[in-house]
Amino acid sequence: MNIAIKLPNELGERVLSFPFLHKLVQVYEQNIAESEDHDEVLYIHLISCKKDIDVLNLLPFRAYYHELEDEDIGNIFSMHRACVNFKLDRPDIYISTTPGFIDSSIGKNINAKKSIGYDVGKNKWVLSEKVSLLEGQHKSVQIFNLLTALSDREESVPHVQSRQLEPFYKDWQENPYTVINLDLLENGEINPEWAEFIELFTEKKFVFLASNYKEEDYEDFLAAFIAKLPDTNQYEIFTSKSNIDFGKLVASAITFITKSCPLMHIAAYCGAHTFYLNCGEDLQVMGPEFLRGDVRVFSQSDPAYFKEDSFNYAKIFDEVFTFIDLRSKVTEKDEE
Repeated sequence: MNIAIKLPNELGERVLSFPFLHKLVQVYEQNIAESEDHDEVLYIHLISCKKDIDVLNLLPFRAYYHELEDEDIGNIFSMHRACVNFKLDRPDIYISTTPGFIDSSIGKNINAKKSIGYDVGKNKWVLSEKVSLLEGQHKSVQIFNLLTALSDREESVPHVQSRQLEPFYKDWQENPYTVINLDLLENGEINPEWAEFIELFTEKKFVFLASNYKEEDYEDFLAAFIAKLPDTNQYEIFTSKSNIDFGKLVASAITFITKSCPLMHIAAYCGAHTFYLNCGEDLQVMGPEFLRGDVRVFSQSDPAYFKEDSFNYAKIFDEVFTFIDLRSKVTEKDEE
């Protein structure tokens, strides 16, 4: 059994498709186990944009990955040329997890026996089975609905977690740490509120990244910020561009603090505790509720944590400080 699946282009939506992938694999592995054909094997082929494709390595099952360049997804002709290079011919099932016609056309390009996708626009020309697309639904639920074309059983969206990850720091238990994705101001400088927050602590370890900073002097940029911080704490810079390393980092952290929605999704999938500063993302559609990590959201819509067009960092930091302090004490007690 060969099943090919085109995943969403955006990183956050791609992670939110993981509950569907988990259940899909579970259903078909169960079907094969119950069938009389004991030689049948399930092969999953995941078609994804090359950027951030490594996030698929967090999945707890094996699959074949097929990369798409940015230029491949431009139109049906460029997509057709890309499909020729997949070495994936006539799979039993093709599933498009996006409503776009270009993605839906992949099934025809690879001669899939059955093509499944959303009943939108011209998709009826290239899909053999169509599922209603309900606007405003949570993205994970929306994608999960595609399973109705494959299974007669009523299934609920599972709460899922990544494969088990080895710690990024081997001494994470003896030397617990907090990870902060430092946000930048309009002038490109690090928000000074973070320096004030870190001054509240002594003898703690912090790991910094700045996901919005794209310049080559990334390490020097963060080193300059660290140089201004009190030397009573320990500081590290996370330099890896790997989503796998990031998952390992946050999975063993006391907590992760970020404004980035995609990084929040990855952290939640890896089971991390996260403080998410939501700058306007519609969490009814893009929330982390089907990912096992514990996410505390501070939202612009909450007047207690947002005022005068900016977050009330003092109030947020009060909660975060209390959490880190309590978790640190629990760790110290465990060591005794």
